[in-house]
Amino acid sequence: MEGDILLTLKFNILSVSPNRFLELFVLFEHELGEKNLLMAKYLLEIGLLEYKLIGVSPSMLAASVLYLVNKIRKRPISWRPELVEASGFTEADVRTTAK
Repeated sequence: MEGDILLTLKFNILSVSPNRFLELFVLFEHELGEKNLLMAKYLLEIGLLEYKLIGVSPSMLAASVLYLVNKIRKRPISWRPELVEASGFTEADVRTTAK
């Protein structure tokens, strides 16, 4: 049955990971720094193991992790307007998931 499904789809399947969204969102984050990026990647890995986050979309998970890193590092702006435009999530959206 699985073979039939793959043949029907012509093996055209794609799974987008939160890491890819994080890479995209980091482009809009000014002066994030290597340490903060590594922290974001670490938190993202931990989030993938958290049962409560199973239903969260990969883009929301990546955005929430970036917001959380900015809050932990006490950066003056936790969620930039550029990130709202790029992700489609407001600060209130990502804050809920980050908690």
